[in-house]
Amino acid sequence: NGTIFESGAYDGNRLSTSYMFEKYFDWFPIHVEASHQHFELLKMNRPDALNIHSALCNETKLVHFLHRLNGSSVDGILEFMEKKFVTRFHKYWHRTHDPQLIKEMSCVTMPYLLQLLGITHLDIWVLDVEGAELPVLKAMEEVWEKITIDIVLLETMHRTDRSGEADLTIQ
Repeated sequence: NGTIFESGAYDGNRLSTSYMFEKYFDWFPIHVEASHQHFELLKMNRPDALNIHSALCNETKLVHFLHRLNGSSVDGILEFMEKKFVTRFHKYWHRTHDPQLIKEMSCVTMPYLLQLLGITHLDIWVLDVEGAELPVLKAMEEVWEKITIDIVLLETMHRTDRSGEADLTIQ
C-alpha cells in the first residue's frame, strides 16, 4: 500500500517501474509525463493511477519538448538535452530543426506538485527525465526537510558536455 511517483512515466507499460508495484502490491502510482503522445497512452494504459501531463524543472517556466514523430523513450526537454545526445538520438531534428518536432509546454517543480497534491511522503520516486535530473533535484533542496522519500531511483549517464554533472546528480 505504498506510493510510487514516476517522473518520466512513458506510456505506463513499456519501461515502467511503477507497473509491478500497482499490479502486484496494490501501491498507488503517480505519473508525470511530458510527451503528449506518451501521456495519451499513459491515461489509457494506467487509468487507475494519477496521471499528470507536465514536465519537471528547477523552476516554473516554458520549455521546448523535442519528440520524434513516432514518439520514443528519448524524447524530452530540449533545454536539458546535451548536444551530443540530440545529435545521436534526434538526428532528423538536428539536421532540419523541423518545428513540428518541438512543442512549447509548461514545466513545474517537484515541490510545487507535491504541495499541490498534499504529499509529504513517497515510498519510491523514479526520476528519469532525459537529462533534467540535476535541475529537478536542485529544486528539491527547499523541501527535503518537509518531505520524506524512502527510495530514489535515478537515471544517470556519462555526460561529457557538462563536465562532472553526472557525478553531481548522484551526490
